[in-house]
Amino acid sequence: MPRFQGFSAQEKQRMEIIINASKYCIHKAQDEAFSDYREFIRRAHKYFDLRNVAGGHEAGTHLIMKTVSSMRLMIDSDTYHIIKGGDQGNTNADMSTVIGFHRAKFAGDKKQVAVQARTQGTMMYAGRTINAYEARLLSYGQKGSAPMHFYKGFFELSGKLNDKQSQVETFLHELSHGAGATEDVDAPSCYGWQGVEYCKRNGTSTVNAENYGFFLQSYLFS
Repeated sequence: MPRFQGFSAQEKQRMEIIINASKYCIHKAQDEAFSDYREFIRRAHKYFDLRNVAGGHEAGTHLIMKTVSSMRLMIDSDTYHIIKGGDQGNTNADMSTVIGFHRAKFAGDKKQVAVQARTQGTMMYAGRTINAYEARLLSYGQKGSAPMHFYKGFFELSGKLNDKQSQVETFLHELSHGAGATEDVDAPSCYGWQGVEYCKRNGTSTVNAENYGFFLQSYLFS
């Protein structure tokens, strides 16, 4: 489990349940991608509309799988910590997105470490550009940690809800920011089921955090 800051024993216990449920969703998505690819694509169409994503069907599918892979690496290795905040109005949680990771490249000793990691299949990448998880390691170090904040509104949400915002969906949404460099596209238009549909229509679904939150939470219900 990650480090907790500012949580009561009861709140920490609740967060652990949310984290374990989120981990289940991420693992289940990866398992389905390799064991039942047709079902994975069917589900991806519902939440991303692969026919309309930027770059086309193949590029969109690759980005989804890369983002989920990075999320698994972050949640399994606990390279994040959780901080409880106060009342932030309509903001239930936040986690910063790596800025400029598309331009980051390895050099020297770090390049050799990256090559080894990629050879071992622990990272998904394209060319020499690193993914967001690797950028996190560069920023925080292998023993470092990225902060994830939860505010008053988060604790007023239901634990899990199919195709609706919930604590599990919110956690997955924020994790996708930190691990996959997703965005909140045209906020506040990108939130809720309406936001999922909005990003599907304009071709930005594979970079919008809410689409990943809803997509992954669906594994709790099927």
